[in-house]
Amino acid sequence: MSKFRRIVLPKTPEILIPVDSAEAITEPSADSFGAIVDPSRLTEAAPAPSDLDAALAALAPAAPVPAANYPKLTSQFLLAGKALFTVTNPRGDHFTFKVRKVTSDWPKGSGIMTTSYFVSVKSPGGMYPYRYIGLLNSETGGVKCTGKSEFIPGTTEYNVAAWACGTVIKTKNLPDGYNIEHAGACGRCGKTLTDPESIELGIGPECRKVMGI
Repeated sequence: MSKFRRIVLPKTPEILIPVDSAEAITEPSADSFGAIVDPSRLTEAAPAPSDLDAALAALAPAAPVPAANYPKLTSQFLLAGKALFTVTNPRGDHFTFKVRKVTSDWPKGSGIMTTSYFVSVKSPGGMYPYRYIGLLNSETGGVKCTGKSEFIPGTTEYNVAAWACGTVIKTKNLPDGYNIEHAGACGRCGKTLTDPESIELGIGPECRKVMGI
């Protein structure tokens, strides 16, 4: 009677074969089968995680880019001579400011013509409807207080004026819900704007010609 021994082949059902026939059956070699079942070889064949992530990212739709919300007003309007504009926020707060351009010889009698921009805010409690805040820097948008300033850094009126002027001159992005808009009057002569292009730019047609816009 033949004797039997137990042999378990990888990935195959367990079978019993005669001992006399054992030499005729050989286990799969590493070259023929190991390339499929060897975990190390599987890792080498698969893309590295970083490459896979990059491939998936390339297939994924790009995230939408938030639309820029720049102020409609420009530095040309702000420095035109009689700019009148209003700043609003999502809470419903609003301030109306005026930027007045004055050209004179300074120091007086020197014959040197100097242009200055005076910023004021519409606010109750003063002798006039608009109360003086400070001098506007036409390049940086900063506001400098002087001895006659009625609002200083730290007050809401000053902070809003400095932020709004800097945002317009530097063309900065506005936070959601914030707006800086002209008050319906030409930034150079102060007359009421009527035609669509003038309302869009904040400067009337005749003043645009003078300014070369």
